[in-house]
Amino acid sequence: MAEAFQATLAARGLSAQVAVRRTSHVGGDKYAGNVLSFPSGDWYGYVTPGDVERIIDQHIGAGEIVGDLWRGRMGLTPEEQIRL
Repeated sequence: MAEAFQATLAARGLSAQVAVRRTSHVGGDKYAGNVLSFPSGDWYGYVTPGDVERIIDQHIGAGEIVGDLWRGRMGLTPEEQIRL
């Protein structure tokens, strides 16, 4: 999935603005593959390489949450997350 992010970011001219980092394990396997966006702290789960363009366009490009993949935002209470 990291390769899909890097290729799509390069194709959109965003490689210098967005860093992609790999990790071997984040949270439980329940939401694998995971994408964490910083500094916002948004967490996406069940992400596949087919979702990469949509995350880049919608979350990074437009600043909108990708609702069907969104698992929450670090630092918010459950009630605050529900309101998003």
